[in-house]
Amino acid sequence: MSLQCAAKVSLEATNLLGEIRDLTVGQKFILKCGGSFNALKQDAIKLLAPVSEGGSVDVPALSLIQVLSLNEGDVELLVTSYRVGTHSLDGFSLTDDSQVLKMTGIEWEVKSVIQEQQKPEPYPSYPFWEMSYPLWFYGVFVFVLCALIAIPTYIFKRLKRRKIAFDKVKEYDTVLIPLDAFYKELRRIEKLWLSEKTTEKEFVSELAKQFRLFLTREFKVPAFEWPISEVLKEIKKSHYRFYKIFSARILKFFKETEASSISKKDILYFTEEAQKLVEDIDNEIQKKRGKK
Repeated sequence: MSLQCAAKVSLEATNLLGEIRDLTVGQKFILKCGGSFNALKQDAIKLLAPVSEGGSVDVPALSLIQVLSLNEGDVELLVTSYRVGTHSLDGFSLTDDSQVLKMTGIEWEVKSVIQEQQKPEPYPSYPFWEMSYPLWFYGVFVFVLCALIAIPTYIFKRLKRRKIAFDKVKEYDTVLIPLDAFYKELRRIEKLWLSEKTTEKEFVSELAKQFRLFLTREFKVPAFEWPISEVLKEIKKSHYRFYKIFSARILKFFKETEASSISKKDILYFTEEAQKLVEDIDNEIQKKRGKK
């Protein structure tokens, strides 16, 4: 028994007359086959390709994708071809394991998707600026770029400010030792206070200023330009022992001098506390120098 087949309907590669044209590898078309045969089992239908002389089966010129319809005396098949060249149905058969039906009819030509005389070449890679990236990628890129500019700029400006601050330290040098210079200025502001030429707030502010000047001269740090917490951090780097002993007392002193309300009774307290601090610091320095 045999089947006479023809291309019926265009899916991708047939014209209105049902003639196969411009068929390329992998494109689909419909075969309508008719003949005299017993009822086929649709779920068991298979397409048998011709076997070469050596007994091997090459890439088939026709492959069955789906049985579209099965009626008495005709069957419609959705097929495709993966083999380049001109082919016919000679040697192809349809079977459901109970009967084998030889197929005859149309011829078709399958063309390669690669143009003739064109050598396959690897696709050139795009430079990164021509490629498409998601928005978050550009956001990260801009952030990293800004960071690469901002961080060195910040470090440079910080180092520059630091150098300027330490250069100013030299301006406060005096022939007197730091302790004597502090007591000299303390006597001056006490005279102003006793002559009632300054207020309690101004007296304490000037006292704190002279204590900063003492730290500047004694430890060579920019106590006038920096917050007292930064000054103590700088002292810690090269004078850890003094930092450990006096940092809490110094912070307490400056915090108390910033109180909004200062009375006459506070003047004596702040004066004595400042004197104790500078004398204790000077004593520790003298001990350190004596050990050397």
